[in-house]
Amino acid sequence: MLGVLVFLTGLFVSIAAHEAGHMLVARRSGGRVSEFMVGFGPRVVSFKRGHTRYGLKAIPFGGYVRILGMRPPGQGEPAETEEERSVPGEDFYRLSAPRRTATLLAGPLANLLLAGILLTFVVSVLGIPAASSRIGAVRECVSTGACSAADQASPASLAGLRAGDEILLLDGVPVSSWEEISSTIASRTPGYVLAVTVESGGERRTVQARLAANPVDAGSGLLGVSPEIVSVRRPPTMVPGLLVEQSRNVLGAVLGFPVRVIGTFDDALRGEERDPAGPVGLVGVGRIGADIGDAPAPLGTRLGQLFVLLAGLNVSLGVFNLIPLLPLDGGHIALTWFETLRSRLARLRRRPDPGPVDMRRLMPVTNLVVVFFVVSTLLLVFADVVNPIRMP
Repeated sequence: MLGVLVFLTGLFVSIAAHEAGHMLVARRSGGRVSEFMVGFGPRVVSFKRGHTRYGLKAIPFGGYVRILGMRPPGQGEPAETEEERSVPGEDFYRLSAPRRTATLLAGPLANLLLAGILLTFVVSVLGIPAASSRIGAVRECVSTGACSAADQASPASLAGLRAGDEILLLDGVPVSSWEEISSTIASRTPGYVLAVTVESGGERRTVQARLAANPVDAGSGLLGVSPEIVSVRRPPTMVPGLLVEQSRNVLGAVLGFPVRVIGTFDDALRGEERDPAGPVGLVGVGRIGADIGDAPAPLGTRLGQLFVLLAGLNVSLGVFNLIPLLPLDGGHIALTWFETLRSRLARLRRRPDPGPVDMRRLMPVTNLVVVFFVVSTLLLVFADVVNPIRMP
C-alpha cells in the first residue's frame, strides 16, 4: 500500500501544483478566476473563498482552472453565470501577451519546480543509491542463472570471500570504489590468480582467487561478487542537470510518441516482453509505484525511488504541456504570440487590427489532437493492464 498511497498523493499534489500555478499568476496578472478544481466528472466537495470556488471531483486524473474570458464573446466561450460576472478583473483575452504567456507557462513551470524539490530531497536528504567497495553478495557459481550441482563454483566462494567484506587491495594496489574493483577484475584474464585483501569486523586478510571466464565476455576474468548498495548524499547543485537530462529524455520520447505507442500496443497483443524504456500511462506508473512500495528494500530507498518516479511524472507533465498544440498550454502560448505578431504587422502596414484568432476555425485540429490523446491513453491503459512493466 505504501507505493499506491505515495503515488496517488503525489499525483494529486502534481495536478494541484499545475493548476495553482495557472491560478496564482492569472490573478497576479489581473485575470478573473472563478473555479479551481482537481479532478473531472461529478463534484465531490467544494467551498468558496473570495470569488473562487475550490473543489474535488470524482475522477482524480486531471484538473482545471476556469479563467474567465479566455476568448472573445461569440467564439465558443461558455456563458458566464451571475456569480462569475461578479468576479473582479479583466477578461483573459484582453490581457497583454506577456501576462497571458506568464499565466499559461505557470502551470508547466510549477510541475518542473515540484520535480526539482522532489529531486533535491532525494539527492541531498535521502541520498542516491551507489555501489560501495563492500561486498554485498557472493555468487555460489559462475553461471548467471540458478546454480546446479554441475556448475562451476565461483572463485569468490572458493576463496572464502563473504558478504560484508570490504575490498581494500587488489594485487596489493589500493581500490576505493566499485568501479575500480570491477574494472581491475575485468582487465585480468581467466585463470589469473588475483590477490584480494579485505577487511571485516576489524580483521584484515588476503585471499588468492583464480578468476573464471566471464559468461558475458569470455576474455575477461570473473570473481563472482556484487557490491553492497548504500545511499550517498549529493549537493543540490546537481539537480538542475538532472532536470535538464529528464526534460531532454521526455522531449525525445514525445517526438516518437505515436510510433512507440503503437509498438507498445502491438507487444501487448502478441504477449511479447514490454520495453522498460517505452511509453507508459498513469495505470502503468501506478503499478510501478506499487512494485517499488512492495520491494524488499529499506524504507528510505523505496521512498527515494517513489519520489524520483513522481519527479519524472512532473517533468513529463511540464514538458508535455509545452508542446505547441491546442488544447495544451503550449498551443495557447503559440496562438497568443501569433495574434500579437499579426497585430503588430497590421499596425506597421497601417491596416486594422485583425484581433484574436477565431477559435471555431481551429476546432477541427484541436478535436483531432484530443482524439489522438484519448486513443493513445486507452491503448496505454490496455498495455499497462495486460502487459505491465514490472520493477526487477
